[in-house]
Amino acid sequence: MLDRARPLAAAFALLLAGCVTTVETPDGSAGLTVFGGTFNYRVGGPPACSERIAGFEAVIENDERTGNLNRSVYRQAVADLGEVKAACAAGRVGDANRRLAAVKTRYGYR
Repeated sequence: MLDRARPLAAAFALLLAGCVTTVETPDGSAGLTVFGGTFNYRVGGPPACSERIAGFEAVIENDERTGNLNRSVYRQAVADLGEVKAACAAGRVGDANRRLAAVKTRYGYR
């Protein structure tokens, strides 16, 4: 049964990959755009951290919108991302990525 599921999973992953794109704007910020959805996140700083932050914001917003994440927990996670975004905007990529990993862990994400 697992052998039958692999081609389907691969096809789904390719389909999903075509729906998400990252862009870099002239001001150096990066964003994540999900086609067919309403997500469009802009995070200042190098793409090495800003793309990861934007992606996580999209995930937690979707989880809150679908009821998989409590609204108060979502608000706290967004507040916790403030320091992560500040570090990224200041060009401290390693610091921003470490802080993002800590926020993800705190809320049960990988």
